[in-house]
Amino acid sequence: MILRIVGQNGGGSRVYVQQVNRALKIKGKKVVTFYKEFKSGDPLTDPLEQAEDIRFGLGFFKLFMFAIRNKKKIDYIHSHLRNATVLSFVLSFVLGCKHVITVHGPIVYGDLSIKDKVIIWFFSIALKQASLVIFISEFTKESTLKLCAINNLKSSRVIYNGSDVLVSSNVLNKGKCDPIRVAIVGELTDRKQPLQLVKLCEYLPTNVLDKLEFNVYGEGYLKEQLKIGLEKWGQRVNLKGLVYNIDEIYGDADVHLIFSYDEGFGRVITEAMAYGVPSVAFNSGAFPEIINDGVTGFLFADIKQCSDIFCKIVTGKLPLGDENGAIQASFDEKFSNKVFESNTLKTLDEFLK
Repeated sequence: MILRIVGQNGGGSRVYVQQVNRALKIKGKKVVTFYKEFKSGDPLTDPLEQAEDIRFGLGFFKLFMFAIRNKKKIDYIHSHLRNATVLSFVLSFVLGCKHVITVHGPIVYGDLSIKDKVIIWFFSIALKQASLVIFISEFTKESTLKLCAINNLKSSRVIYNGSDVLVSSNVLNKGKCDPIRVAIVGELTDRKQPLQLVKLCEYLPTNVLDKLEFNVYGEGYLKEQLKIGLEKWGQRVNLKGLVYNIDEIYGDADVHLIFSYDEGFGRVITEAMAYGVPSVAFNSGAFPEIINDGVTGFLFADIKQCSDIFCKIVTGKLPLGDENGAIQASFDEKFSNKVFESNTLKTLDEFLK
């Protein structure tokens, strides 16, 4: 049995967990996953409620009692996200079992509190003692080891996230739209920086804005502020809310725009790639690892440079589309779920045999 402990039930980590669990079950492995909480009404979470191998709640006593009852069956504990990793490290130490850690991105955002410093200290010990640490990007690895003051970690691998995308044939090989449709996908929170769209619209010349249509997919506490900030641009910007059908998002898009900074990965970029849609993104975090600048997308240093990119797109100086198939080829080679599952299972077998 594999005991999986996940620090939150949301975001890219949840998708990662579901993909790995599915691959392990196909191989005949039993996996029991503990999530922090259950989010009712979320179509990606609701099906989990009835599953026998899904549990909710990360109380140490609850986990400890489950582990004690199943001690002889547990092959290893696999933890995801910061607090769950600290909890799992203690649990694995008490039980004397192997511990695998997946680090999904920077483990601290903003200034460090005293609590953060204590957790980071425990986290660094967990990394050093783990049988295997999987980082989802080189950026995630470098930033984590730097924060934890670790010079080298032998039992580690970088394995890029995979996107489980089945593209409908009717959305491929479409011509460029008029106006050019720009998809912005993600939660409307400070971490994703959606208010940068207001700044971009202020930078763009009117004749360029007239050729663009921004479609924003997501919800969050910045929605009203974003809506107010974009009022004067009217129908050039559409707040679409949560849309789970990615055919609807990327099948209707000419270009994908993301404002996040220092992201650990960026699954929305690889989802866009599956549709042959180039991304425009900050030259930061893991984005330079995913985007081949000028081939599969475009990187910018600031909003002024982002504005320049869209001016060139509108005037045809930067071509859109995927006529030579470079974007989809990059996805198939590096970022498909098939590649992700294969690399993950091989790595687990290598380090845990």
